[in-house]
This record gives sequence, structure tokens and C-alpha cells, in this order.
Amino acid sequence: NPVIGELGFSLDGDPLRASYVDGLVVESPADGTTVDWVDQYGDTVNVSQRVAGDKLVQRMSDDNGSRKNVYRFTGDGAKMTMSVEIRSKMLPQPVRYQVSYRSAN
Repeated sequence: NPVIGELGFSLDGDPLRASYVDGLVVESPADGTTVDWVDQYGDTVNVSQRVAGDKLVQRMSDDNGSRKNVYRFTGDGAKMTMSVEIRSKMLPQPVRYQVSYRSAN
């Protein structure tokens, strides 16, 4: 589970877009509807995204488990924290971690 080096977001309209991992873009309806998406490994996963206040909540799941990313943005957009929770029947307990980012602008 490599740390994502660069992220980009378009959260003002519908659909919501989050770009990362070699330019892949996660695109889904702003209302949180789940859609199919092909990840960086070529696997199809279920994805939903929604904006709630100062954060973007992104959920991904397939037969192997689930991942929840919560991106929290500062008011000025200079910093963001990504909180991750990964669940799988192959893990004895959920894996949780946080990564902080700062704007390149």
C-alpha cells in the first residue's frame, strides 16, 4: 500500500473527481452513489464519494475487502490530511493510518 505522492481534486461539481496514482482519476456522482471503477491494478472495485463540510469521504470495496479514505482540507487549501481505514477478512483487524499533504501552489 504505497503512500500516494501527489493528489488532485475537483469537488465543486458533479461528478466529483480525485486524481492520483499515475494519473488515475476516481470519478463518481456527488450524491454518494456507488459506481464501478478500475483501479491501478486493473481490478474493478465499487467506489463512492461525497463531500461533507471540509472533507471528502471516499469508499472503495470489492470481494477482498474495503478501503475508506477521508480527506480533510484546511480552509485556505494549503494542507490536507488523508485518513485511511482498510478492512479485509485476510487482516486480523482493520489497518488505519494518516498522511498529511501540503499544496504545491
